[in-house]
Amino acid sequence: MAKFYLKDLKSAMGSEPLFCDEQEVLLYQTRLTEFIAPMDCCAGTVHLPDKYKLFSADRTALSEVARVKMKLMPEFEAFDLQGNVLVCTVKKKFSLFKVPLEITSKTGTWVVDGNVFKRNFRVLGEHGVEVFSMKPDKMPWGEAFVIEFDGDEFEEYIVATMILAIESAYQTGS
Repeated sequence: MAKFYLKDLKSAMGSEPLFCDEQEVLLYQTRLTEFIAPMDCCAGTVHLPDKYKLFSADRTALSEVARVKMKLMPEFEAFDLQGNVLVCTVKKKFSLFKVPLEITSKTGTWVVDGNVFKRNFRVLGEHGVEVFSMKPDKMPWGEAFVIEFDGDEFEEYIVATMILAIESAYQTGS
């Protein structure tokens, strides 16, 4: 299993996440390129994500996560800019008792198992095989979230792109 980290920036929606290795060396950074209109909440004004781009440490654009317009429930598409291919679609569904996300990729429909809000979840593919997982981890440089995946099946930046799509869909209200 390969792994990398999502650095917790202690900010909620509208932040620009950083992905790094165990030594806190920057692997990928994101840029929020478009947002939905600001909304007020108990913590102040937040900007909900509408489009993210993922860049390598040398600022090469690798992938993009964009909200699909004109949908009742939030839906985000993740694109690999290197191959100009749709990686997955993440849709928020109405649900009272389970994780309300549906992930569709070229290999099928995936299931989210765990708590996306606390960033402690697994994404399961065909026959319950784990595609990748994300869970809290204490690092010497602060709080982070470790992302583990099968390095033979996916490129690291593709997994980072799927994480952005999942977080965008989950955080965006309907």
